[in-house]
Amino acid sequence: MSQPLLQVKDLTLSFGEREVLSRLSLVVSPGERIALLGESGSGKSLTALSLLGLLPKTCKAQGEIYLNGHSGNLLEYAEKAWRKLRGREIGLIFQEPLTALNPTQLCGQQLIEAARLYLGLPLEEATTTAREWLHRVQLPDHERIMASFPHELSGGQRQRILIAMAMLANPKLLIADEPTTALDTVIESEILQLLHRLCEEEKMALLFITHDLAAARYIAEEAILLKSGETLESGPISRLVDQAETEYGRRLVKHNARLFNNRRWVINELDDKSRALLNMENLSLSYSVKTDWMGRPLAWLKAIDGVSLQLVQGEMLALVGQSGCGKSSLARCISGLSKADHGSIKWADAQAEHQDIVLGQIPMVFQDPFSSLTPNRQVGQQIEEVVRRLNPNGQASELKNESTRLLERVGLDPSEYYSRKPNQLSGGQRQRVAIARALATQPKVLIADEVTSALDAPLRHKLMQLLHQLCREDGLSLLYITHDLALALEWADRIAVMHQGQIVDLFLPAKKDEQDRHQVTTKLLDALKLTI
Repeated sequence: MSQPLLQVKDLTLSFGEREVLSRLSLVVSPGERIALLGESGSGKSLTALSLLGLLPKTCKAQGEIYLNGHSGNLLEYAEKAWRKLRGREIGLIFQEPLTALNPTQLCGQQLIEAARLYLGLPLEEATTTAREWLHRVQLPDHERIMASFPHELSGGQRQRILIAMAMLANPKLLIADEPTTALDTVIESEILQLLHRLCEEEKMALLFITHDLAAARYIAEEAILLKSGETLESGPISRLVDQAETEYGRRLVKHNARLFNNRRWVINELDDKSRALLNMENLSLSYSVKTDWMGRPLAWLKAIDGVSLQLVQGEMLALVGQSGCGKSSLARCISGLSKADHGSIKWADAQAEHQDIVLGQIPMVFQDPFSSLTPNRQVGQQIEEVVRRLNPNGQASELKNESTRLLERVGLDPSEYYSRKPNQLSGGQRQRVAIARALATQPKVLIADEVTSALDAPLRHKLMQLLHQLCREDGLSLLYITHDLALALEWADRIAVMHQGQIVDLFLPAKKDEQDRHQVTTKLLDALKLTI
């Protein structure tokens, strides 16, 4: 029987008196793939940092970590010893490639630097190795990728570069920390397949950190489930998904949309007689992507190309598509943040002279509430500020009462949350505050742009329940922009598929498998089936 590659015994991490990981033990054999599962704050990423000697100085680590071929407890290693392990023996793929890559260096330079550092290669051989790995991670356009800065590439391309950088020294263990969270369904499936193939080819062990059980089931053999730093379950991933032993494990499975492809949480109550509220006709929008020395446009990118769409009162219309298809550009046009080059957006039930949309009538809830909320102000004050704009002569008590009501409407206790600042809230709580602030404008239509993409499954489910209630109980029309087709199939009344600036498909979730579906829809559905 072969020696274990990695052994972790009773790993405990704490910040002062607060324990964030309690007595975690795991064993990774050569070539084995293990998933570390749990919600945000469960201790997954800190575990990964402890295996690389990258824990914050304020974090105290206790326990033992042993790596085959190296003597002693890794937790007792000095920084100089860790540098001989990172990249060479243990590779790491970060969650957000745009922040993990150096924005001031070309991608080729960063790959070559890694090859020279980890493998000790001269420049010419390091360049050849970098190109070989770009080919292996399915980026065949070597010259363009090597000569590009990170911001000039798509999210999927940046993630492939991180994979190449983490694997080019052929480490014994690869740690992938939420590597697919921010990617659309198609790119995510491609990255998962790529990781699976490369680990098999290189006989490399994988520690896959995620809150997505569907992705974990596809790529891993064993799993460890954490909650608030405690180990709740461990064993085969198939058993965890099909026969979870704890209520927490069953809840994670239940709220994962991709594990239940044909499930609906809501009944479609809208019919053909439902009243249209908003009409979009022949919308087009182009961006200048190249200018001459005087700033005059030389080349244009058509972000929206002749889009016509209706939004019905009280419905949740999901706008689905891959990154870069024009979803957010369309949202900005509807909300008035961008002006369309051609076409019109009008209220369907108003008098002709009042049909045009006024800026502020259709608020947007953005993907990252932490950056859209003011960090140094109480959340109640931020909601009250919007209420005051609609009622400038209102009494202070009236404004506060309305702000309090809005917090209650989104499921937050005002006595507990009114005086908090954004950094004192969880991701789901911040997103609810952002929704409350948008509702302060008393809108008929709300745009939610990827509002659930950074949340784990239970929080995502709760937020979708809230959005559904706003549609059904308050009559709000919701344009829900997402790359998560599984979530749209569970909750939306209709689904519009966007591709290269156009709406190429529009259908009811129950009719997703009909033969007349567009090929782009079929591609999205096929990618979804990978992890089912």
